[in-house]
Amino acid sequence: MNKLKLNYFIDVLLAISFIIVAITSIILFFRLGSKHSIVGLHNISEIIFILLSLIHLGLHFNWFICISKSFFNKDKECKK
Repeated sequence: MNKLKLNYFIDVLLAISFIIVAITSIILFFRLGSKHSIVGLHNISEIIFILLSLIHLGLHFNWFICISKSFFNKDKECKK
C-alpha cells in the first residue's frame, strides 16, 4: 500500500472513531442511554482514535518538522 492510500485509510478510520467518540460523549454527558452499554463503546473508540492519531502524526512527521523550520527561516521551502 502506498503512502497516499495508507494516509487516506487512516484518515477515514480517524473520522469514524471521532464520530463514535463524539456521539457517545454526548450520550454520556446528557445521560441519554444505558451507561454500561455506552461506556465500553466509548472507551474502545477512544483508544482506537488515540492510536490512529499517533500513526497519523508519524506519517506526517517530516512534513511537520519542515513546516516548523520554515516558520523560523523564511528562505527555506518544504519539498513535496
